[in-house]
Amino acid sequence: MWILTSDGYVNSDHVVEIKGAHKGSVLHLVNGKTVVVRQDDYDLAYGLNPVIPAQPGFEVLYLYEPGDEPPFGRDPVIAWRIDADAHSSQIAVTPAGSSLGSQRIAILYPDGQVYVPEESTYPNIEAWIAAERDAQAAQKPVACATVA
Repeated sequence: MWILTSDGYVNSDHVVEIKGAHKGSVLHLVNGKTVVVRQDDYDLAYGLNPVIPAQPGFEVLYLYEPGDEPPFGRDPVIAWRIDADAHSSQIAVTPAGSSLGSQRIAILYPDGQVYVPEESTYPNIEAWIAAERDAQAAQKPVACATVA
């Protein structure tokens, strides 16, 4: 990972020690140099979390709006970022970036099961879509008639 510092970008592999945990933290590098971090603490901590290659066959799924065809999109998982701040959870990394964000996602396993992080596992994509559509329908506000 590259860290934005007072002297430009530094490869995190060259960091020996970090003093502080916020913007303005001091990095001590393998060459003896000291630089100041210019990115916020979350970006720094997140970027330093380990990333491991994914086995083939895992995909990130995201549901489109009802009526769209196809009903969902998919991206291959190329790696997993281990998030130590979230009880060692795994965050899927795709060619489009990390799955961490505001969009609700699911993980398709190589055996066809679909896992919604911290919620449930479905036997297949069709069962996942049906459960998601049911949940969306349950959340829609009901129109109320005005009584005069």
